Amino acid sequence: MSEWKKSWAVAVVVAATALFGYERYCRHFGFEPSVEETANAWIDHWNDAIPGRAVLLGNSRCQAALRPEGLAAMFGGEPPVQLCTVGVSPLSVLDYLVNHTSFSGTAIVEIVPGVVFVRVTDKWPDLKRHLEEGPVFERFETKVLLALQSRLAMLNRQAKPLVRLRGLRGLNPEWLQHQTHAVRRDGVHILVGHPELTRQDFAPEKWPDGLPWPQYIKADYEKRSSDEELDQLYGSWRRTIEKLEERGGQVIFVRLPVTGTTREAEDKYFPREKYWDQLIRKTGAPGVYYADHAELQGFEQPDESHVAKWESQEFTRRLAAILKPVLRANSAPR
Repeated sequence: MSEWKKSWAVAVVVAATALFGYERYCRHFGFEPSVEETANAWIDHWNDAIPGRAVLLGNSRCQAALRPEGLAAMFGGEPPVQLCTVGVSPLSVLDYLVNHTSFSGTAIVEIVPGVVFVRVTDKWPDLKRHLEEGPVFERFETKVLLALQSRLAMLNRQAKPLVRLRGLRGLNPEWLQHQTHAVRRDGVHILVGHPELTRQDFAPEKWPDGLPWPQYIKADYEKRSSDEELDQLYGSWRRTIEKLEERGGQVIFVRLPVTGTTREAEDKYFPREKYWDQLIRKTGAPGVYYADHAELQGFEQPDESHVAKWESQEFTRRLAAILKPVLRANSAPR
């Protein structure tokens, strides 16, 4: 073998050994393969939903609390497609899914008042643009990246050496590594904080970006839709839901738990009777509100807004038991 071939062989072996060692190191500390939440990654899941798969629509609370495989038995063994994404109203997604595709499945739609009942300022237009106009090469690149990220823990955003070093130096407090950074390739859940942290390492006063959730809720309240705007939205949502039901599909709204000052703020700024109750009454869709079910309360929520990762499997199991009879009662097309 020539000298240059030997050099290349040695280089390949050294590089492979280093990568294998770092992968083992990441897995030893509890990191798992996960996919960064991007528009193209979301669209890859979107394509799995049509025409008849069940879907989860919502934001980070839904991503944190619900594990699709825990709901699979309700849908013939096939888990719902995880289409939750941060900063997008799930009803914008539902409207497009029903009115621009052949979707005919069940949509479990998480309602966060500060996302749904405010004037639309979300990221849906950009996501829609990616959905409609995304270049083929971008989607090919995404599929390759997803294939790697879903298999290699070292590509977990929180496992990258620079992030680890910044955390050690105190530049990136680990509780600031918010759980919306990554989601498993199969959409099972998003990471909650850092895998090495225990329950004791979280503190209720520490929220994403260093701000308490109640401040976000108050800011959302200040851009809330007027009563007239809400009436128009209810009418539009009802028409969308009826169209889906005619195809044999259905929508079920869910309100996931919040605790502490976050719950106090949402109850103050978005009272149930004015928002949730009106949504259910005017759209005609069934709903599950966590406060009505003792079994959906008492779960750990380190930031008062998201069910902790270590609680998500049990939370999903309990919610599934509540959803099952709702599905039976509303599964037949009109």
